[in-house]
Order: sequence, then C-alpha cells, then structure tokens
Amino acid sequence: MLLREGDSFVCHGRHGSAGRIGAHVEDRGPLHEALATNQSRVVPTDEARLDGTLADVVGLRGYVVVPLGSDGALVATRAGRRGRPGVVRSREIEALASLAHHAVLALANARLHAAVTDMAIRDPLTKLVNHGEFQRVLAHETARSERFAKPAGHGPSLLMVDIDRFKALNDRFGHPAGDAVLKSAARAISGAVRSFDIVARYGGEEFGVVLPETDAEGALQVAERVRDAVRRTVEVPGKGGKRMITVSIGVATAPGDGATPAELVTRADDALYRSKEAGRNRVTAASTPRSTTRRVAALKTSSRPRQARAGRHARAGWQHAPGRSSRPTRRTPRAR
Repeated sequence: MLLREGDSFVCHGRHGSAGRIGAHVEDRGPLHEALATNQSRVVPTDEARLDGTLADVVGLRGYVVVPLGSDGALVATRAGRRGRPGVVRSREIEALASLAHHAVLALANARLHAAVTDMAIRDPLTKLVNHGEFQRVLAHETARSERFAKPAGHGPSLLMVDIDRFKALNDRFGHPAGDAVLKSAARAISGAVRSFDIVARYGGEEFGVVLPETDAEGALQVAERVRDAVRRTVEVPGKGGKRMITVSIGVATAPGDGATPAELVTRADDALYRSKEAGRNRVTAASTPRSTTRRVAALKTSSRPRQARAGRHARAGWQHAPGRSSRPTRRTPRAR
C-alpha cells in the first residue's frame, strides 16, 4: 500500500518482507497515470523494467496499480510457479478494486478517528494539549520513572509557567488581545523546549511543561530558555508602542520534590508564586529555600521609589523595549 506524503508516496504496508516499508516512490510513470485517471493500470514486466518507478517496492517485474482516490494506491504483483511473474487476470483486478474501495473507507474512518481524538486532547485556542491530557502524560512519566528505578532527581521535571499581569492586560486591552498573547506565548514556549517535551495549557494564563527524564539542573536550563523566549518574542499586538510580555516559572523534579503528579504540581505551583513574589519574570526551583525568595522580594520592595513607600499610588509598568514608552497600567491586588 502506497500513501501520498507531499509530492511522493511512501510504502506503508507490504505482503512478505517488511524491509521495503518506508520506501519513497515518486509520483510519475504508470503510478501517476493510474491516479490521474482514477483507473487501474496493468504494467507488464518489460515496461516495469524500463520505468523503474516501483522497483524499490515490487522489484523489476510486472504489477497492477489500483488507485485509492487521492490518498494513494494499492500495488499488486502475481507470482507464477517457482516465483516467476505471472499474468494479472481481470477477475483479480476486480478483487483488487473491491479491496481498494474498502481501504479508502478504512482510511477515511481512521483519519476521522484521529481528528476526533486530537480534538479531545487539544485546547481549541492555543492548540496545545489540554489539562486532561497534561495530567495523563504527567502520571505516565512519573509511573515510568518509578517503574524503571531512575536515579534520584532524574525526573521527570515539571515547569509551571504563568503570564505576568495577564488580568491587567485583559482589562486594559481587551480579551482579543489577551487571546493573541496566549497563542503567541504557546508558540514561544513550544519553540523553546525539546521535541519530546509536552507543553500544555493548564488553565487560564497558566501553562504546564512536562520534561521526561530531566534532572533539576536540566529543567532549570529549559525554564530559562522558555522565560527568555517569551520575553523576547511575545508582545501585546497592535496597541501602539512595543509592550513585551514576561512569564514567571516554577520548577519541580521527581522524586525529590514529589513522587506523584499532584505533589509535583503543588510544589511547582508554589515555586511559581514565589517567582511572582520575588518580582516576576524569573525562574524559581521548588528546592530553593523560602528565605532566599523572601530576601529577593524584600530587596525589590526596598528599591521602590521613595514616593511609593510614602503612600502614593505606585504604578506598575510593562516590560518595554528600549527607547519605547507607554502609559502604565494600575497594579492589581493579586500577585499575578
């Protein structure tokens, strides 16, 4: 069975040896003709040897091509006595056409099932996996780590990532701008992690990132890449001036910070809010002593302008690009 992938076809199934599964076939010759006319095409051995299009799949012998609509084709050969190529008869072509019809239906059902399954695990706005799939993946990774007795502190690790001052952004610029920031942040986070890491929309403006087989040090490195990627690339769209968005991140690693998914989420979320308390736009590990984050928060408070400490209404500014300015927004009571 050949299925279309881009401008060529790939062998996805073959009777006998599986050695040629995965072979690529160009869309040309008898194969192209059969698909263009949507009619079966019988190719004698001499023509097959001259063309060579399907040599990697059926060898240099005669074959018949039966189209599967626009999806691909069934390709069949008939071996005669002692393995010599035989003649494909009309009733065999009819049987192949019937088989192709059922194959088309099966492919359509498989695609529909895959699409429905994907919809069930995806967040419709960001296209990231949703909260339910996040919990399933995290449970799977923690169980796998325990089952295979990974070294202590070797993961999985979890990042909880929250957009700073998101409520103020929504209140000032509107929900469409907030949605655009969420989608842009999802792309930035996904681009900063590794191909096998799982990025999810945990809820609201919070994201969860599962890092399989990653120790605490490696998780902190990934978290810093995520923080920097968002800071550099995510901004409030189309509102005049360049208002950059930042995130605060909490990091937890199994089994030291928790052996169950619930424990990891709790520890990572607690570290996330300590990042908020320490001034936002930073990464905090669950293992970092609370006294350290309290000292950072105290230093931040003592460095505020004197008039703000005297009781004036201090205003929280956005992270601006150099040389740009914009009217600041009011600080919200919550740490977010």
